Amino acid sequence: MALLQRHRTVPLSDGGTKNGEIVKFISGLLAVATSAGALLLAPSAAHASEVCDYKFTRSYTSEGYSWVMSDGETIRNTSSATVSRKITYTIAGSLSTTVSGEIALKASGAVAEVNAKFGVSVSASVTITRQDEFSVTVPAHTSISYRSGIIKRKYHVVEKTTYSNCDTKSKGGYAYLADRLTTTKDV
Repeated sequence: MALLQRHRTVPLSDGGTKNGEIVKFISGLLAVATSAGALLLAPSAAHASEVCDYKFTRSYTSEGYSWVMSDGETIRNTSSATVSRKITYTIAGSLSTTVSGEIALKASGAVAEVNAKFGVSVSASVTITRQDEFSVTVPAHTSISYRSGIIKRKYHVVEKTTYSNCDTKSKGGYAYLADRLTTTKDV
């Protein structure tokens, strides 16, 4: 812009002026300046938009379990011989798998994925309306505690999506999965 304000007419020896040539010169300068400006304004290769592959992942973190209904007791063996005992109990109840939070996951999907990833045998629902039996072997002069019934396993679920423009979005929630469990431990 400063070049346009400073031009002057130069008289020629034949009485004419170089106005036509000055206009051509200034037009040429403007074209170069415009091209240079366009080059300066164009994003450099280092700042070009990134392109990513679309990717969706879902991860689970086990947060333990809680007993919903169960039967249990402690068996004390005060004798000098190993004792085997058949345990019989009756329990009635049911529990269904549920999913909560922003995640786009159905209970059946959670069941399949958790069974595959954690090697457990959770179900969409568990119902016990029966008498159950199992055996416990108690070594001499020891005690064993047992518990058997329905548990609710808790998993924190995170879904992460990476879009083609490299933006990522994460959503979280919980899956509560129904399972049966029998545990024994030395006391």
